Amino acid sequence: MRPIILIMHDESMISSNDSRRQAWVKQGSQIIRPKGHGQGIMVSEFLLPWQRLSLGSISHQEENGYWEGRHLVKQVTELAIPIAQAAYPGYQFLFLFDNSSNHGAFAQDALLAQNMSLGPGGKQNWPRDGYFGKSGQHGQSMWEFYINEKGIEDTRQKGIRRVLEERSLWPEGGDRLLLEYLKKLCASCLAVKSCKECITSTRCIECRKERVCGSYCTRRRKCDECERCRTCSVCTKKIYCLRCRYYSTKECVDYTNLGA
Repeated sequence: MRPIILIMHDESMISSNDSRRQAWVKQGSQIIRPKGHGQGIMVSEFLLPWQRLSLGSISHQEENGYWEGRHLVKQVTELAIPIAQAAYPGYQFLFLFDNSSNHGAFAQDALLAQNMSLGPGGKQNWPRDGYFGKSGQHGQSMWEFYINEKGIEDTRQKGIRRVLEERSLWPEGGDRLLLEYLKKLCASCLAVKSCKECITSTRCIECRKERVCGSYCTRRRKCDECERCRTCSVCTKKIYCLRCRYYSTKECVDYTNLGA
């Protein structure tokens, strides 16, 4: 059995305007400091128990993009593993990652509802063969074709509507799916959702435009563009009436009595 080397992964987010407290200026003049955090810089490295696993510096071509799970997979498979194998031949490697939302990723051909269309066919992914049982027996996908409205066997991928119809979740005679059919609402929550006395929120034209974050955004730290939209004085927030304001601030206790 080959010895195992533990390799830990760590990543950090810094901004280009961080730690800039000193500057050279002319006597009697003042410097105008930037208000924002600046361009975000993602640093992703691998650490050994005795040193760093040197990967070098690689600039990301998509400067306005996010660091996602696919970037981490590419860094591990194309950089970290080859370098570790070249530096320590004859060893096995155990990679340790922390629990981060950026590390979660699906396969490119995963069956996700957000990548499915309402009708059949299109660019939807086909199911893959999988494994089942304790012995890991290989099995083919149970993707049975169905008979469409014309009585012809449809060999295209099933859409969201067909999948929900097979599970009796699509409304009979309905042309669209409403939230109430998927999630049961109690009387108080349904009244808040359909209240006509509450004033709905509005967004200005600038905030409606698709924006690209100038740096990496987190819950505690927003980029300049997201912070501007959050504190926009033109947009208005939703104003609840007195009845809905009471229910919106309380945890719904009637939902637990609805049953499955």
